Amino acid sequence: MFDDVKKILEAVANKEITQEEAELLIKALKEKEDSSRSKNKKEKEKEKKKKENVFTLEEDQFTDDDLVLISERAVIRGKIAGDLALIECETVFSGDVAGDMVIIGGKVLFEGGRVAGDLVSIGASVSGDEPEVLGSRVTIGNFLVRGILAALSPLFRGIRIAPKMFSLKGEDLQKWGRDVFHGDSFHVPHGVKEKMIGVSVDIAAVDGELDVVFIKADVLTVTGKLIAKNIKADKIRVKQGGIVEAHKINTEVLENFGEVRVKELSAEKVFGNAIEEGKSDA
Repeated sequence: MFDDVKKILEAVANKEITQEEAELLIKALKEKEDSSRSKNKKEKEKEKKKKENVFTLEEDQFTDDDLVLISERAVIRGKIAGDLALIECETVFSGDVAGDMVIIGGKVLFEGGRVAGDLVSIGASVSGDEPEVLGSRVTIGNFLVRGILAALSPLFRGIRIAPKMFSLKGEDLQKWGRDVFHGDSFHVPHGVKEKMIGVSVDIAAVDGELDVVFIKADVLTVTGKLIAKNIKADKIRVKQGGIVEAHKINTEVLENFGEVRVKELSAEKVFGNAIEEGKSDA
């Protein structure tokens, strides 16, 4: 702008334009400069907001339940206790999912990771180094789905169903021992104490003591003591002498012939002894 003003003043000095015309030209230049600055400021604010609006689950973080994101930008490197659903999202993934991972529309850049359940991709753009998948892989390239999602995604933009996130670092991370156990079965024998972040298996049996953030199983049997933030199982059997303390339990069938203390219980059928709801310290 300085050079342009200098040329205008030189033109006035050479009597090529009048002083009034020079003032109008300088005013126009100033308005153009202000408009450009305002535009740049808005673009910077927009870019800053865009960067700030990234859902991030760091490597040392984990959730205690399912995670659902809709029309978001996300970086997922941590651990998810339940299922992960990404709907019309732009995601970088290298995390660890205890359940299924479902991608509908959007883009995912894989950087490894692990999925204990199934990996389902519908109408999504997927690239990179895919994670280890212990279940099945299902890919459906459906243009109709993409079209529907493109039309509906503005209505649901930015919706997230995010559970509580925990963070473990340094000594705390070491204190929890093993990371997340995946496999067909998991057993804590009588007289053995285990403390870990998560368990995701078909069959789980706790005859000793287990302190865990989350446990996900088809069938869970407890004759010892289980302390957990989140328990998700199709069927839970607490036998005589067994003790379960949990913040949240989600199951179809709960057979309780021991002691169960839980803050939040979701069960279709409950048999046996009374459940002590709202009393757990887990």
